[in-house]
Amino acid sequence: YLGLEMIWPHAVACEYQGTQYVHAISNEHTANVTDEMDICYSRHEYDPVTGSLVVGEQTLVTGHGMNISADIGATEDGSRVAIAATVSRDWLYHADSLAAGTYNMDIWLWISEDGGQTWNWDDPIDLTSFTGPVGGPWPGERDTLRAYTDCNVYFDHDNVLHVAFTVHPFHFDPNPVVGKISIIYHWDEVNDVFTRVADGMFWNGAEPGAWQRIAQRPSMYQDPDTGILWLVYQQYGVPEDFNDMSDDGYANGEIFVTASPPGYYNGLLWTEGINITNTRYDQGGGAPAGECRNEREPSVALDNDGDYLYISYVLDLDAGFVVQGEGEYTENPVVVHRVMKQELIEEMESNGVWLPNVPMHWNGNQSWEDPLEWDWAAHGASFFPDPPPLPELHLLTELLDFGEVLVGGSDTLYVVMENTGDWELVISEVIPGLETFAVENVQNMTIAPAERDSFAVVFEPTEPGEYADTIFIVSDDPDSPETPVSLFGIGSPIPAPFNLTADLDILSGEVALAWDFNEAGLDAFLEFRLYRNGGLLWNGTDQSFT
Repeated sequence: YLGLEMIWPHAVACEYQGTQYVHAISNEHTANVTDEMDICYSRHEYDPVTGSLVVGEQTLVTGHGMNISADIGATEDGSRVAIAATVSRDWLYHADSLAAGTYNMDIWLWISEDGGQTWNWDDPIDLTSFTGPVGGPWPGERDTLRAYTDCNVYFDHDNVLHVAFTVHPFHFDPNPVVGKISIIYHWDEVNDVFTRVADGMFWNGAEPGAWQRIAQRPSMYQDPDTGILWLVYQQYGVPEDFNDMSDDGYANGEIFVTASPPGYYNGLLWTEGINITNTRYDQGGGAPAGECRNEREPSVALDNDGDYLYISYVLDLDAGFVVQGEGEYTENPVVVHRVMKQELIEEMESNGVWLPNVPMHWNGNQSWEDPLEWDWAAHGASFFPDPPPLPELHLLTELLDFGEVLVGGSDTLYVVMENTGDWELVISEVIPGLETFAVENVQNMTIAPAERDSFAVVFEPTEPGEYADTIFIVSDDPDSPETPVSLFGIGSPIPAPFNLTADLDILSGEVALAWDFNEAGLDAFLEFRLYRNGGLLWNGTDQSFT
């Protein structure tokens, strides 16, 4: 691209509208690791008859890339293609005040809905949206995690987009404070929350190596028959094991598999990871070059239909990243590892652990909370849990019709709500609309199962005419988080009396008044009061006045 050397490509192949394509993403080889890098996309046509590939031109995705992390995925029908990459927050937001580094990253996301033909490169989705100024007390009101070095983009068999990525601790105080500990998070566009899938927040004293974190390199696949979402990742060591390293002190990696059950909890609940390699070195002093079993860079096949998962990885025989001066050069095999799905599920059920979630953002934004608190027994003691007890908001009326109300007057109606679910319903707020319809302030109203509650809406027309509006009830009903209620009313003009007459009874001194409003065409009850010199003389209810 423009004469630049592009390295570390990722690619995905699919067919779209009768044509086979290879979609590729690659990273610029920059002179300095702290320089922003160009990330480029290209789409290539493949002819299966001749075996030829028509190479497409590379297009600039962004010039704000940082770390070699870009990934690409496509739906089975080829209609949707997505790209994700880590981008430098230093260059984007702090270029005038901070030296650029390789640790302060967000993840940006681009999606094409027409098979990669058109993209909006200038309007990426800031998936992580980490917040908070630098400096000051730690942690304070700011995020203390950042994306780092990798992400995985995957479309499941329902064309739902999933992204998994590694984060590590990060803060300026006043210099970057980072660590090799890490967490892997998952996000999908249906649930739109971040859930923890792997916990690398431990330290055994061994150095993972340059550009490495304790838990990293997620790779996803969904089984089309069962709906299980599998995720493979690499982890350096296990807690409290201080022997699994090279004789130079670099940690050996293992390959782990976790899974999320089908149905309601898909992408939300994750099992504790299973170590499928388990090649830990258990002798003191560390393994010499050639005897390390450092499994790294895992990738699960996108076609695992059947009884097995097929996973490829590099078996590094001397831990460390040799081009960074770590360890010795060794000839390392690439392994294809086959593992039976049913055996993994049985071991997960034997362990009986759902990995509790921890918020990625300091304020808990987009963090999923399990109402059953990740309790294995409460979820039926099975990898295939029943759907949870949920609240359900039911409106006894979806329309409040106030009819005719005099201008300057008011009328009050009530929105009656019932919880027809099996869990407590929380109404967090009601979003109002026009000022003509005044809505009672509702905050965190709770309704028990099979119970009802209500709130008032007041119609106060200021001018004659029809008024229509919609308010929204915000609740924790998963099927209807914002439930609309329609409002309608007519502002009627204040009528003038017709045929007003007064008869004086000379003997009693009483005055009888008579009037006619029929010509105004009003059906509603009208209040009639008499005033004299600005004071109320008759309120319309007393039988007489003086």
